[in-house]
Order: sequence, then C-alpha cells, then structure tokens
Amino acid sequence: MMQNSLELDGPEMKRIMRVAKDNNIYIVTGYVERCGASRYMSQVIISDEGKLLVNRRKLKPTHAERTICGEGTGADLKVVKTPYGIIGATECWEHTQPLITYAMASMNEQIHIAAWPATAFDNPGHLTGGCEGPITLTRTYAMQTRTYTLLTSGLIGDAAVNFFCGDDEVKKKY
Repeated sequence: MMQNSLELDGPEMKRIMRVAKDNNIYIVTGYVERCGASRYMSQVIISDEGKLLVNRRKLKPTHAERTICGEGTGADLKVVKTPYGIIGATECWEHTQPLITYAMASMNEQIHIAAWPATAFDNPGHLTGGCEGPITLTRTYAMQTRTYTLLTSGLIGDAAVNFFCGDDEVKKKY
C-alpha cells in the first residue's frame, strides 16, 4: 500500500486522466493517495475530457486502515454535475454512516458510485460479512437517497464470481 500509493499530480494519475480523454469516458476510481509522508484512501472523478473533477479522501479509515491512512474532512464530500447526472462516490464503511448519506443526498446526488474492497466479496469472515454486507448496504444507500447506485470493487476471485454468477457460464466469462 505504501509503495503503490499515487500522488494526485503524479505520472500514474496523469495516465489515468489521459485514458479518460482518449476514450471519451468518465472514470471514477479509488486509490491510495500519497501526499508528502501521509497516505489517504481517496477517490477521483475524472471527466471525459481528462480533467480532474473531484478528489476526495475517506473521512474515517476503518479498522487496520487507520494504522496507515489519515482522515479526510467534511469538505471531502463532493458531487459533480455531468451530462449524465450529478455523480458522487463514497467507499466501504462510509455507507454505514447516516450523516455521510444525508450530506450526499443534500447535494442532490443522482448517480452514486459505491466502492468496496475486493476482499469483502471473497471472504465470508470479512468485517463486511462477505458478499451480503456490501450488497445490502449499497441497496440501502440507494433506497435512502433515491439515487442510481453502482456497486464497484477491485478484482475479485472465484468465490465472488460464483456468488454473483452461480452456474451461468456466460456471466462467468465477463
């Protein structure tokens, strides 16, 4: 985590921004932000023109994350108006915080990106309760805020693929 962290204005982030521009797509992704000697669990929203629209830090890192990552502030709760709607993002256990949910809804968020770690899906003993926790909390967020909500994750393993796809071989391909 420490060695793979990115600087917001570093070459890796510039490359991600270039990918958005070259492919005319919006990108919302999470990363570990390096800012001096500090690390933050962060998310960016990048426009289809490759411009950084939002960089936000997780307000309160959870569990072991706290040993490495610093805290964000209320100013890190942001949404951005796009041609597709007003987009916002939060991650993991932030979906259990009613005041965060309220703040995002009060900014008229219409599309929400709910980011979860891949470990949440592959490990039934994970703090989130395996696959059911993120799904339940993301659905609850969507119902409370009346937003279109996308549950996203990093790369997942066979356990999560089997959970989501069952015996459907076509789904397993993708």
